[in-house]
Amino acid sequence: MATQISVNGLWEFVGKGNAVEFVELHPATNLIPAPPRFTYGTFGAELAAQYFRCTHLWAVGVYKLHGFEVFGPYALCKDGNLFCCHEANIHPKYIEDVVVELGPPNFPRPRRFVTGKVAMITGPGHTIYGHWLSDFLPKLYLLHASGHDIRRLHYLLPANTPRFGRAWLDLIGIPPENVILYNPAGEMIWVEELLLPTTFHNGVRASVLLDDAAKFLLSCIADQAGEPIRTNSHRRIFVSRAQASQSRSLQNRDRIEEIAAAAGLEFVYPEGLPLIDQVRLFGEASMIVGEYGSALHGSLFSLPGTTVCALRGSLDHPGFIQSAFGHALGQPTGYVFGETDDQIGRASCRERV
Repeated sequence: MATQISVNGLWEFVGKGNAVEFVELHPATNLIPAPPRFTYGTFGAELAAQYFRCTHLWAVGVYKLHGFEVFGPYALCKDGNLFCCHEANIHPKYIEDVVVELGPPNFPRPRRFVTGKVAMITGPGHTIYGHWLSDFLPKLYLLHASGHDIRRLHYLLPANTPRFGRAWLDLIGIPPENVILYNPAGEMIWVEELLLPTTFHNGVRASVLLDDAAKFLLSCIADQAGEPIRTNSHRRIFVSRAQASQSRSLQNRDRIEEIAAAAGLEFVYPEGLPLIDQVRLFGEASMIVGEYGSALHGSLFSLPGTTVCALRGSLDHPGFIQSAFGHALGQPTGYVFGETDDQIGRASCRERV
């Protein structure tokens, strides 16, 4: 019989001793998510239920963890006890999976000690581009709002972070020497004071602070670029995944793109652009249409009033983070729903819109 893994929630230990503190920047809320601004196709009952049941949004802020250790990509422990953090999307199941793969906290592994304040903005999905836009980069604003200079802080980053993750930090002005790389498969990192910001969304709703976070990120990027990033929005763009990886394959892409071209939309392929040009592209858009995926989250850098239309299948995956963005950023957001052929599994499904 497998040994049961016990995982504690950080929230339960706030104020009990000095090991766990929480700087709250916005309280938890319970609200019914605003519906999509428009829909075409069948927004099925099961999918709609999944959308509207996401009422609870955790408090937004920054945890201060004193004398905690990190192993795996994001497993937290102290004195041999494991911890999760729902507010940072680090749930018990994720911690259990790390322990099953890498062993418990007391498993023999190299240890490293890091003094001072160190921030950890990554979490589940740190190798996926869209999570950097929807989950990780906005956390820099929370560090700023809680009184930290993000360009002077040090950051704990898994060594298997893709190049684009490091590039985003460079673009925002975080010096490479302030990044502490560690081996998530083989190291235990003890940190004197670990700063752990929360996420902004629950998959459908986002904190009202996301708008401030987007403006803050743009100001940081403008400082690095030495010029304003956006002055107006006039481009009507179609974000194509024809040249990108295909975890969700659109069966009738050719026909969809014919319709987009006939409507006068400008085809763009963000993955082929430098990051600064991606930011400028979305900042200049008045309308963004495309297959649901990481690239659409570039609307984080778009102006209020930008219309976003996502082409989407009928499964609950990949969620509705685009709606969270739209409501918080003042961007009318809707969906064109199609059918998903799930015969070959959710990881590589096919969709027809």
